[in-house]
Amino acid sequence: MTEKTDFKKLEATIKEAESLPKVKGNSDKEFLDIESKYNELRRNAMNLIWHWGHLIDRKNWYHLNDSTSLGYEDRIEILLDALYTSRDGFLRIYPTLGTPTIRTNSNQKCLISITSTPDDFYNKLINEINILYDNDRYIPVCLLLRKLFENLIIDILRKKYSSTQANLFYNTSKGMFQSFSVLLDNLKAKIDDFKPIDPNFNNEIIKRIDFYRERGNSSAHSISVEITLKDIDDKKAEINYLVKLLMRVLNNI
Repeated sequence: MTEKTDFKKLEATIKEAESLPKVKGNSDKEFLDIESKYNELRRNAMNLIWHWGHLIDRKNWYHLNDSTSLGYEDRIEILLDALYTSRDGFLRIYPTLGTPTIRTNSNQKCLISITSTPDDFYNKLINEINILYDNDRYIPVCLLLRKLFENLIIDILRKKYSSTQANLFYNTSKGMFQSFSVLLDNLKAKIDDFKPIDPNFNNEIIKRIDFYRERGNSSAHSISVEITLKDIDDKKAEINYLVKLLMRVLNNI
């Protein structure tokens, strides 16, 4: 077995495990069908973990083996945790196989629902945003949303224009990245270059992103600012759309 083949098997097992109901079915037949599927996935996970014990923490195998006496909901949690940590083990040794996965507690209230990111920086940043959102810390949520959008714009410009037009994203005289407002102005001036990548990436999108720049600025500098759950949730669908669009553009350059 090769690492690439087994990583694909692991990815498929994770996808199937995530599709399992998180609570026990209502009818006996429904539950037996789910139990059968769970047991198959558990065996697949245990086989992979045992075979790749040199890079996957073997304790996940024992957790799965010892979980048979637990209730259904607990067994699902243990299965998913074992699969996710096994995936992390593969990526630490073979980072070219995939991108880091956003992992959240099953009971966590999430603002940004996305399964993968371009790199671990965004993985950690989005996890931090979701943790703050789950704990009703809405002002720092706005600050980190600003940081998320700003860094995505920097990476898009940097990947598209590299060193040939570094001034679009980097101020060489000051030795620092351009301010967020300048980044958006520069992106707006170049927006036609992105039509072949994604026609939905246009000046209207830049205008919508600028809203989060201004909100982040207000959250950082105003002593009387108040951000409520409704303020965030009213923009939740848009935030997810913008993040996914920016990441799609970044990945496709």
